[in-house]
Amino acid sequence: MQPQTKTGGLNMQKLTAKEEELMRFFWEKDALFVRDLLDYYDDPKPHFNTLSTIVRGLEEKGFLSHKTYGNTYQYYALIDQDEYSQGTLKTVVEKYFDNSYLHAVSALIKSENISVDDLKQLILDVENQESGGRRQEAGGRRQEAGGRRQEAGVRRQEAGVRSQESGGRRQESGIINY
Repeated sequence: MQPQTKTGGLNMQKLTAKEEELMRFFWEKDALFVRDLLDYYDDPKPHFNTLSTIVRGLEEKGFLSHKTYGNTYQYYALIDQDEYSQGTLKTVVEKYFDNSYLHAVSALIKSENISVDDLKQLILDVENQESGGRRQEAGGRRQEAGGRRQEAGVRRQEAGVRSQESGGRRQESGIINY
């Protein structure tokens, strides 16, 4: 049985190298027939039956589904590439870095696979993401408050119209307001 990864509430199985290769075609090209997959390979091309078997396996794992056209199937991805990448990264962090993203980044720094400039950019991205969420919340509150102010303005305007109408009626009846 293959190892499982979890992304969100989804229980996602790990893909083999060949399965990932095929999924990349679906992520790039969208819906494909098995015969279409052959066009994306250089010679010597894999056998149609080999690709068909891998595609059916991907469907069984929940990565693909299909639409039926006569006696042939057009397959399409059920899981997007970002979702798969995040699930795979989460599995690596859980398995090799004691479920700590800090340990993972530390390992990248120690192995010199990440520069100081890259690390500064990462910190900036995290700070922007955190403040962006707060800005979105604040923007939503401002929008709600603006809507309430607009509603209050409309009510004041309606009240002014009613006041003008009633003032006009009072003048007609001989009552003058000063």
